[in-house]
Amino acid sequence: MAFESLNEFANICYNEFIKSLQIMSNNYVLKVIVTILFTI
Repeated sequence: MAFESLNEFANICYNEFIKSLQIMSNNYVLKVIVTILFTI
């Protein structure tokens, strides 16, 4: 039981980590696109 909840906790942390990585990469891509648009 304890192992199951620990595993569940690890999965939630992993999912949140992946989400934050996606958000950061999306923001980075947006900044690059905006920078390119303004320099043209």
